[in-house]
This record gives sequence, structure tokens and C-alpha cells, in this order.
Amino acid sequence: MNRTAANRLVDYILNKLETEPVASRADLYEDLADFLPSEAMACQLREQAQTLRDVEKRAHAIKLAMRFSSTTAPAKLS
Repeated sequence: MNRTAANRLVDYILNKLETEPVASRADLYEDLADFLPSEAMACQLREQAQTLRDVEKRAHAIKLAMRFSSTTAPAKLS
């Protein structure tokens, strides 16, 4: 496959992945990276996958903290 065709295919796949859930998108970015002839682009996709996973973990932690804080009684003001 020539580089132009590969780039078009990668662009198409990346556009379609924008609507996927974060966890699925991260997995698919890593899968796509395994097929890319360009190691630089593969590295970028792997980094993006890790960033998505990190963001999802932080969001989950925030949700847990908010849930925990909403179950505790508010502090009384003196």
C-alpha cells in the first residue's frame, strides 16, 4: 500500500473513531498503531490511547469523589 492510500485510510478510521466510547477508542488506537507503516504516527496513536485512558481514570476518580462527598453530611458553620 502506498503512503497516500495509507494516510487516507488512517484519516477515515480516525474520523469514525471519534464517536466511539473512550475505552474502545483507546483500544482501537493501539490496534491501528500496530498496522501503521510509520513508527512516528504509531507512537502518536499509542500516546493518544494512553492519554485517553488517563483522562478516563481521572474522570472516574472525580465521579467517585463527588458521589462520596454527596453522601456525607455537610459541615456545620459556626
